[in-house]
Amino acid sequence: MKKLFIIPFILILFSCSKDKVDPNVGPVTIEFDNTFTDDLKLTIDYNVTNIQLKRDDGTVFTDGLNSHHVSEANEGSQEISLKDLPAGNYVQVSFKIEELHVTGSFEYISASSTVLLTFADGIPVRAEHEPEAHLLFNMNTLKGGGDVQSAFVVDHVHDN
Repeated sequence: MKKLFIIPFILILFSCSKDKVDPNVGPVTIEFDNTFTDDLKLTIDYNVTNIQLKRDDGTVFTDGLNSHHVSEANEGSQEISLKDLPAGNYVQVSFKIEELHVTGSFEYISASSTVLLTFADGIPVRAEHEPEAHLLFNMNTLKGGGDVQSAFVVDHVHDN
């Protein structure tokens, strides 16, 4: 009878092993920070699609057909987390800004623009580590007649 109680205990003990972390992949978060001077009152909405991250060895990771809606009214929408990227040092990001609508103190509407940015020191992606790339999207550049590509800059990278 004691053997019947021991068998379930042993099964539970061995089935509760830790989930193994794949050392060959890791996550990264890209934060889209819409910036503008205090004199502007704006509503900003756009979709980010076709995210591609390029490693220093030339390998490119593509987010596929995913579309991420970014809204000034929803701070949580401004962070896009990508999971299971092949580990490595990513030196470049490109993406499309689609259906950009800026309204308020001025209006700017764009159907689609491609943005390409370089990370000076790269973004180190590895297991159990989640770096963050902070991108600034300067609305004052758009108001001044600039285009979407010139309005984006890399602010900094957190190597968490």
